[in-house]
Amino acid sequence: MRRREISRRECLDLLAQAKVGRVVFVRGALPEVIPVCYLVAGETVVFGVHSTSPVAQEMAGSIVTFQVDSFDSERECGWHVRAVGTFQPTLTPDELAVTGVVVPRPWAVGETLERVLQVDLEVVGGYVIEATEEGS
Repeated sequence: MRRREISRRECLDLLAQAKVGRVVFVRGALPEVIPVCYLVAGETVVFGVHSTSPVAQEMAGSIVTFQVDSFDSERECGWHVRAVGTFQPTLTPDELAVTGVVVPRPWAVGETLERVLQVDLEVVGGYVIEATEEGS
C-alpha cells in the first residue's frame, strides 16, 4: 500500500461521490461525531437533520470538521477526505424545495427532515491509499 496526498479539487470530487459523512464538532467541552447523509454544492456541504439532533443545536459561525472516507478491505485501497469549515444554518426544507434542491433525508432511520444545515468548506485535504503489487 502507498499513501498519496491529493489536491483540493480531488478531495471535492470524492466528497461529491459519497453519500454519508461525519460532522465533528465540540459539544460542551467534548468532541462529538454525527453521521449525516449529505450533498455537495460547490464548496459547501449541505445536510438535513431532525431538530433534536445534537448538531442542530450548533451555533452559526462555529468551526466544524467534515470527514468522509471509503476503504476496500480486500484490495487494501481507499481514500480519506477531511475539511474544516464554518457551520451555517440554511433555508428550511420547504424553502429549498422551491429552489429544486433535494436535501438527503437524515441518516438515522425514522427521523424527519426538519432543519437543513451547511458547512462552508475552508480547509480541505485528504489522501488515497493505493494498492501496490506484491513484492514492490
